[in-house]
Amino acid sequence: MGNIPKDQVICKCLDLLNLSDERNKTLDFRTQKLTVSRLVKLMIAAELRQHSSYSVITEHLRSSDSFQQHLNLTSISESQISRKLRAIPYTYCQLLFLKVTERLQCLTKDHKGLPELGRLHIMDSTELTLPSVAGQWAYCSKTKNAVKMHTRLVV
Repeated sequence: MGNIPKDQVICKCLDLLNLSDERNKTLDFRTQKLTVSRLVKLMIAAELRQHSSYSVITEHLRSSDSFQQHLNLTSISESQISRKLRAIPYTYCQLLFLKVTERLQCLTKDHKGLPELGRLHIMDSTELTLPSVAGQWAYCSKTKNAVKMHTRLVV
């Protein structure tokens, strides 16, 4: 069996999110290219590929024809990504997370897990860095506002 390109695997995973390509009436007002659903897919792919900056994200998008076709987006600037990320309310991300975990629970509720181990409990501890003004309530140090999120997923 041949190798499957990472972009193809990531695109299949992004399809499972079931994000609508329709414009969000409030969050995509006057948006030309970078809709909220495209941004979420772009940022999830960037996280999976461990991209370290907006410039790396935009460069990967420009260099990958398959990813461009999947997102229906040929190029985007770093400043557009930054502006759009600042405009997305945290509740949108929370609702997306709850929707995905609910779907996972529906898909795995009847499974008993591995024969000798049972169901797997996946633990994750992620630190979410927040913008300086909007994240003042999550003060950590002079240079950082962040929230540590502990998640357990039973599969």
